[in-house]
Amino acid sequence: MTELIMEEKSIESVSDFMNSIREDVFHKEHLLFAEGIKKFLAFLSNYVDEKIIKEYCKSVALKMMNYAHHRSMNDDMVDKGSKQLDGILNKKWCNNSIDEIGSFFRRFIFTDVQINNLERDFTDSEMLKVPGLFDVVFRGHAGYDWSLLPSIFREPKRIEKYEREIYYEMLMRAPNAFNEKDVFGNLVLMQHYSCPTRLLDVTFNPLVALYFACQKDANNDGKLLVFVNARCDFWNEVSIQAQSKLALLDYRRKIEFWKDVVFGTSLGKYEDVFAKDELQSIHFLAPVWAKTKKLAPRIERQSGAFAIVPEIGIRKDKDGHWISPLDSFCCMSYRIPDSHKTDLLKELDMMNINETSLFDGLEHLGRYLQTMYG
Repeated sequence: MTELIMEEKSIESVSDFMNSIREDVFHKEHLLFAEGIKKFLAFLSNYVDEKIIKEYCKSVALKMMNYAHHRSMNDDMVDKGSKQLDGILNKKWCNNSIDEIGSFFRRFIFTDVQINNLERDFTDSEMLKVPGLFDVVFRGHAGYDWSLLPSIFREPKRIEKYEREIYYEMLMRAPNAFNEKDVFGNLVLMQHYSCPTRLLDVTFNPLVALYFACQKDANNDGKLLVFVNARCDFWNEVSIQAQSKLALLDYRRKIEFWKDVVFGTSLGKYEDVFAKDELQSIHFLAPVWAKTKKLAPRIERQSGAFAIVPEIGIRKDKDGHWISPLDSFCCMSYRIPDSHKTDLLKELDMMNINETSLFDGLEHLGRYLQTMYG
């Protein structure tokens, strides 16, 4: 398959942006997903062997096939897809294996799209009306060079060593705000209250992401990132629960845990923290995308979801920039020139995308009115 190369576009108006999202993203989702999974498998091959990569591919395919069976494909079509993937994975692993896997996902998703013939809209209700095989999510960065690292991993105070201590300190100091049995829900609330976590905010609404990309950052251009990934799951899915519980491991034990994951060692010795069905390496290999209960008004206002980012592959590149596992999932990006940010925010304000509509609290209303009349 010819690699899909999407040239980064510079956004100067909201209408240009919406047209590009429609034409370059929503009309090419199957191609973007295929390229994204190829990028991620190439990334993953730096850390784990082919056996684990094949297990991951099977898990993604099974998830997609289950959705496809519910909404579009009959038994014969799903069985045919399963046999096609098995044929690829059962062959000797070679340089073309990742391309073949990408081609399989492209064909399978395209078949589903043809059957359903869905038209995508920009409103949250339309985008979520019929659950698809995958989701498109967005994230806006005020600074073009910002990394895709959650706050717990960011410089200058990379405090992942103290993740467990921070988690339990929060619960100890505000016990009535948290549910000790719901680790992911606790991380969501901690994120809401500016406590560092391994969560990264994303949104289903591209205009919300554009708003955040248009915020000021020392006269720097902004950046908007697009991710096409396997469908976001609800908060109780096994991989989401499993990755959330990484916050409960102390740092020394966490290092040992990741060695066991990478080498495919049994994870049975971690049953004091994880449920038995959570202790499979494939649950920890890739970032997971999670829909959540509306635990805070901001989540609903921003059409919000979360990516949980595992430690695997976090490193600095040769230029000193931090690399995140999410980088390999990003299938497209837009540059937001600093010189156009103010005009773009004015356009978004006319669509009721502004500080007071996206955030709750009188302080945000006060700041919004200051920008109106200041």
